[in-house]
Amino acid sequence: MKINSCRLSISLLLLAAVCLCPFIAQAERPALKDEESLEGEILSISEEFAGVKQIFDKKEGAVTKKDPLFSNERSSITFDYKTALKDIEKYIKQKEYQKAGELCDALLRNYSDNRQVHYLRALLNQRTGELDKAINDYQFLIEHELADAKVYNNLASIYAQKDNFTKAKDLYSQAIKENYSMAEAHNNLADLYLREDAYEQALLEYEKVIAFEPKNARALYNLGVVYMKKGDFAQAREKWEKVLLLEPADADAKGALENLEKLLKPKQKEGDGA
Repeated sequence: MKINSCRLSISLLLLAAVCLCPFIAQAERPALKDEESLEGEILSISEEFAGVKQIFDKKEGAVTKKDPLFSNERSSITFDYKTALKDIEKYIKQKEYQKAGELCDALLRNYSDNRQVHYLRALLNQRTGELDKAINDYQFLIEHELADAKVYNNLASIYAQKDNFTKAKDLYSQAIKENYSMAEAHNNLADLYLREDAYEQALLEYEKVIAFEPKNARALYNLGVVYMKKGDFAQAREKWEKVLLLEPADADAKGALENLEKLLKPKQKEGDGA
């Protein structure tokens, strides 16, 4: 059901009602990098290890016996780097992230400047909550001019998790500078603006996300929240309805629309009676 023409005449009353009914604008979906997206990225980077293997294959071939992580307990035979990397992939797929991280530590003791392993270790530490260790690896990549948009985006998410929004926004902006079409960075930056009630800036960033990814349900939902807080109820409804077209079981969008209807119904009756 569309909001009828009386919406304009009662818009100020509805805007005041939003302040009295904060439950209408559901909490925005967080900018923090969740476990699912981290795990997906970890698996993705592990699939890129073919290039890492080629690098290590050109080296001497086996780790030193000073790295017991690579020692076969039954035969004392040392594993080569290719085997170590296969083991990392195996542990990642089994979600044994700590073991995979320990193997990354051993590899970096021998080849400390390898970008892929630093990045993978940062992801693993981020996934297991070792945020300061993850920061160290991301900073290493930045300081050695090995960082791309993903590095800046992931590091920003850590600072957002630590409630350092100023640092996080700077890093998300750097990620966007590195890769303007990175929808995730625009989305994360918009989330922070929304948390700070900077609605116009949030709106601009969410619109960029939708330009790159028209079916991004998270951005559409939060756009609805922005419009709701701005008093544009028709736009809020439209965005939440689009979320339900994409994800019919989305509880947040359903709840937001139900609460919007509850708020608008008595006001619409008043308008019809007038």
